[in-house]
Amino acid sequence: MNKISIIFLLLSLLFITGCQKPLKLKDMNVVESAQSVALYQDDFNNISEWTAFFSKDSSIEVGQVMVDNQPCLKLAFRLGDWGGIGKSFSKKPSWNINNSLVFKIKGDSSNNIARIEITDNGGERFIKLIPVNFKDWKVITIPFNEFKHRQDWQPDKAPKDGFTLTAVEGISISPTLKGSGVWLIDDLNVIP
Repeated sequence: MNKISIIFLLLSLLFITGCQKPLKLKDMNVVESAQSVALYQDDFNNISEWTAFFSKDSSIEVGQVMVDNQPCLKLAFRLGDWGGIGKSFSKKPSWNINNSLVFKIKGDSSNNIARIEITDNGGERFIKLIPVNFKDWKVITIPFNEFKHRQDWQPDKAPKDGFTLTAVEGISISPTLKGSGVWLIDDLNVIP
């Protein structure tokens, strides 16, 4: 199967399911198709590069749990002010605005909002907010052109050159609302 056929299959499956109904982890062939053409893949077999960050009135736990005999990333949080988990890339990948981020997340019905954040070259931050108002597994697909410049905070010396994706420094996942919860994340991929 060529790349175009796989992408068409992936998009068709996402359109058909609408990612609205709960999916079982073992039934998510959509993500398996995405993995076959992935430009970047993290299946969370090794979570040592994922670290927690949080304010003094928050606590964040990053861990690994097994679901259907495969490892998943666990994000447990008690959010006061801010916090999340992130991964810095030692070899900075170069992606394209036409690529998409695809991952699975098991929500907790906390009605919190996940901030998916990509740190672009020089530290500039771009985000996409995802409501976590579900408790089952869900496939999330975010085209890079849906990421927006983070308005509430940027590092002092971050360039203002737009979402170039030429030397991606890292990715993070953070709850945005005060409260507690546990999310499981698996099969994080960047696909063409």
